Amino acid sequence: MSVNAPEINLCGSPEAKEVLQKLLPSGQKVRLVGDINDHFGRLLSLVYLPDNTLVNERLILSGWARFTSTASAESSRLQSAFQSTKAKKLGVFSPKCLQAHNPENPKCTIKGNIKDGRKTYFFSGCGNYSNVALELDQGDQWFCSESDAQAAGFVKSENCYDKKF
Repeated sequence: MSVNAPEINLCGSPEAKEVLQKLLPSGQKVRLVGDINDHFGRLLSLVYLPDNTLVNERLILSGWARFTSTASAESSRLQSAFQSTKAKKLGVFSPKCLQAHNPENPKCTIKGNIKDGRKTYFFSGCGNYSNVALELDQGDQWFCSESDAQAAGFVKSENCYDKKF
């Protein structure tokens, strides 16, 4: 269950959609197992194809989804697939979506990080700047200025000295 693919407009979203479209062509019948709702009220289920292929696992193994740990009959299997994908640095764990440095614009070095719903930004004067890796599939983003980060709703990390970009 709890397979989290990137939302629209986030890193990996088109790839996740493509994987699902290949696995589930229009009209494909599936079997849903489970009736748990997430905190948004969405139904979470294990999705099986007629040949018993577990769609949740295939999406994780493609690299374009994360396992977020909800108890189910397949939790161990999904966790194992997730660990394998992460170790291989596929999809959302590849440099395309998981970044410590900005490959597209090296001059924009402010890291906007979202953890537990809190938006925090870091610059090179922050104590743990080098340890912050952006998960672009989770909504993290790069900024060129503190004002850009603040305009996007991010707040400066508490362990930063005052510096303006």
